[in-house]
Amino acid sequence: MFCNKCGNKVEEGTVFCTSCGNQIVTEEVKPVAIPEAPITQPVKNKSNKFLKILLLIVGIGFITALTFLLINLFSNNKGGSSNNILKDTTWIAGDESEMVFGDDRLYWYRDEGVHDDNYYTGTYKFYMGSDALEFLTDDLSSYGVTKEELEGLFDRNSKYDESNLVVIDINYDKLIYNGAEKEVNYKHTPFYGFILKNNTYLDVANMNTATYYSFTKK
Repeated sequence: MFCNKCGNKVEEGTVFCTSCGNQIVTEEVKPVAIPEAPITQPVKNKSNKFLKILLLIVGIGFITALTFLLINLFSNNKGGSSNNILKDTTWIAGDESEMVFGDDRLYWYRDEGVHDDNYYTGTYKFYMGSDALEFLTDDLSSYGVTKEELEGLFDRNSKYDESNLVVIDINYDKLIYNGAEKEVNYKHTPFYGFILKNNTYLDVANMNTATYYSFTKK
């Protein structure tokens, strides 16, 4: 080793230089530490975050609107024909009973003109033409009326065709008989048949009891 001051060669472990008397300072060589790479934090891009939120809101809005549209389309398809020609009309049956149609509710009175006793009431849906055919053969398929049978009927009788085919799908919720409310035996009672004579004559059958009725518009 050598003196730090004069450069004289001295023995290992010597404290003072034998040439100049300088105190020998021994420095321990330490390895240079390699600095660790700094942990890089991702830079938060507020614009990208806002854009993602905006796209999420728009996406939710689109899905909601689409769902609402599909529900309405389905409801319209199952809710009866858009042209309800029975609305706000009164019809008299062959037994002189009276059926009055409102917007979505009907009243069937046993006696024409007597509206405070002896009547059924409930909600209804009216189907006509292709809507009636689809509802009759699909939704009411358990009653056994098929498209083939209807087409055969159309072929046999020229006054009957798909255009004047009707279905009145009734859900009775009240029966008043002799001043008292009674239980309704057939709450769901569909009728099907035809509307004739420029929409002034109904020739229909009760699909629960197979009873035929003829109504003339009042």
